[in-house]
Amino acid sequence: MNFASVGQGSLPQLLGLKFQQAGSFKLVHVPYGGAAPASTDLLAGRIDLGFLNLPPFVPHIQAGTIRALAIANEVRSEALPQLATMGELGFADFDMSTWFGISAPAGTPRAIVDKLAAAIAETLKSPGAKDKLAKAGIEMFLKGPDEYAAYVQQDAKRMLPLIEAAGLREN
Repeated sequence: MNFASVGQGSLPQLLGLKFQQAGSFKLVHVPYGGAAPASTDLLAGRIDLGFLNLPPFVPHIQAGTIRALAIANEVRSEALPQLATMGELGFADFDMSTWFGISAPAGTPRAIVDKLAAAIAETLKSPGAKDKLAKAGIEMFLKGPDEYAAYVQQDAKRMLPLIEAAGLREN
């Protein structure tokens, strides 16, 4: 079977690799140049399966044009609570959801970092932002500057074995 990702070296590619390792089978990775072409081919049936981010697929899953098999997160999605997690299906350590962070240049004064972090958190916690993100299938987990730095380091250590197993290198 062929599986789509949003590109070579992407988290979805690593998720596909981890899935193969857990299942002791081989899938063929088809790296697309982003979510739009991967989504198009998945919807058209030109690719067997995809390890792709949830938000663009929520309407398709709800309409029944895409069949979601599981979510690679520790907890079920608020947008699709009926969708099981990989862990619930017997695949341990599959918390590989995509996350986004905001960083500042090294040496930025702590007072500025704290002010930016507070403004970003206030905006993201606002009812309008929370509702809009939730409807799109985006779930927030806010971390302060120190927690975020620790999370990035922890995630990098977790991903390194998969990156090495995939044979990915810096160009």
